[in-house]
Amino acid sequence: MKSPHYYAAILLLSATSAVSFPALSQSIQPISTAIYTEVQQQKIEMRYLNLYHKLKYNTQYSDVKLGMYLVDQQTGMPCFIHKRELKNKNNKEEWIYPIKTNELTIPIDRHLKKVNPDVTFFLSTSAICDVSMEIQSIHKFGTKITHHDINNLTSQMQSLFSDLSGSLSIFWRPEIAGITVHLQDKSFNQHILVGDKVLNSKNGMFFLPKESLKDNQSVNFPSAINKVTAWVQP
Repeated sequence: MKSPHYYAAILLLSATSAVSFPALSQSIQPISTAIYTEVQQQKIEMRYLNLYHKLKYNTQYSDVKLGMYLVDQQTGMPCFIHKRELKNKNNKEEWIYPIKTNELTIPIDRHLKKVNPDVTFFLSTSAICDVSMEIQSIHKFGTKITHHDINNLTSQMQSLFSDLSGSLSIFWRPEIAGITVHLQDKSFNQHILVGDKVLNSKNGMFFLPKESLKDNQSVNFPSAINKVTAWVQP
């Protein structure tokens, strides 16, 4: 049975996203990390199944997913991946997928699961990069969140969290209390009114409990929404 720290690490659901959890290191630790400072490049190697067993659940949900990202250990800024390579040494098979984000993604494929290739991510940086995880909305929002959005996302996020953490954690698994709305304007630190309720912000983030809006109610934010993640109340 895995410890509670393992499942707490899976979440990365706190208000401050892009945080590294050492307790999860064994389950997502790269096979090897090579840094070439003279050309400012880095490659991180993992096994396919190591990622597959977490990301496979993303195919079961229409509105939420587990996002796995590489971020600079010192600054929390993205470590962008310019190429991803899947290679099986025995069969000398190779799949190359060019990407330009900091998200660790793989094709969810039965053949690849059976082959279990090495997965290499190539980064154009010499910074030390950590894996950051968060449960988040797949869809983009403009400046508006509705009562239906909160209920729908919270329900699916809780189900995805349950899938990731497993049935044995049911006695101490925290409940997802709502969503965190991350504005593109991270400097916004003012409150907004929704009916007779006050929603406070912190560094461009708003925390919306499931009961924060009534039926058919919505909230308009002063800046475009960058992303929506799950929120576990402290």
